[in-house]
Amino acid sequence: MPAFEERIVCPAPPEAVWRLLHDPRRFPEWWVGTERVDMEAEQPTRYLEGWPDFPMPMDVRARGDGSRVVISCLVSDILTEWILEPDPGGCAVSARVEIPEEEGHRLAAMREQIVGSMARLAARAAEGAGAPGNAGGLPRRARWHRMPR
Repeated sequence: MPAFEERIVCPAPPEAVWRLLHDPRRFPEWWVGTERVDMEAEQPTRYLEGWPDFPMPMDVRARGDGSRVVISCLVSDILTEWILEPDPGGCAVSARVEIPEEEGHRLAAMREQIVGSMARLAARAAEGAGAPGNAGGLPRRARWHRMPR
């Protein structure tokens, strides 16, 4: 199964990142390509920018301790696990993505989407926590860690 992992250190505290990460209603604030999330359905349903008539129901599971969120797309079976860990610089955010073999051609695009989403998540969390940042993307003190493939 194709997979990858990315990691960033955000200057915001883990609680600020958690507030954005675990709530599907807030996904459009940081998840690249997300136009809206419908919470009226049985499962949270994500709608992508440019695809208003293509619902993508999700299973979203969050650990009560604020350390992990697992999002499974029920259409494509793509699994994204978000992990938060305290870091001297604020909060380490890791994303592990597993893609079914039949969706393997989307690996590069998914990596690009996750990297962009992590940058937006870090910037939004830093803004909400009062950490220094720039409006264009990454907070100034964010540090990227490329994970081995």
